[in-house]
Amino acid sequence: MPAMDERPFAAVMGPDRRTLAVSGSVDELAVDDFRWALHVCTNAADEPVVDLSDVDFFPSVAVGALIGALKRNPGAVTVVARPGSFAAKVLELCGIPFAPQAAGASGS
Repeated sequence: MPAMDERPFAAVMGPDRRTLAVSGSVDELAVDDFRWALHVCTNAADEPVVDLSDVDFFPSVAVGALIGALKRNPGAVTVVARPGSFAAKVLELCGIPFAPQAAGASGS
C-alpha cells in the first residue's frame, strides 16, 4: 500500500505531443490509466519521451506496463528519470535504461 505522502497518479501529454510527464503514485489502481497514457504517447510521436522524474511510487505493475510499451516500440521510447528519484532507483534495479534529462531540456 502506498505511503500517505504519495500523490495521486497523473499523466500529462506535453504541448509537443511527444513528452508524457508522469507524476504521483503509479500503483495497481492507476496502472490501467498509465498503460493507456503510454499507448497514446507512443502512438502520437515517432520518438516519444516518458518522463518519470516526478513519480512517487513505481511498483512491479508499473514496471511491467513500461516494459510492454518499450517492447512494442523498440528503440523509439526515451525514458527519463531524475537521478536519485524513486523511479530512477527502480529503473536501475530492473536494468531499464533511462536518461537523466530529456534531450533538449535545459539544466538548472
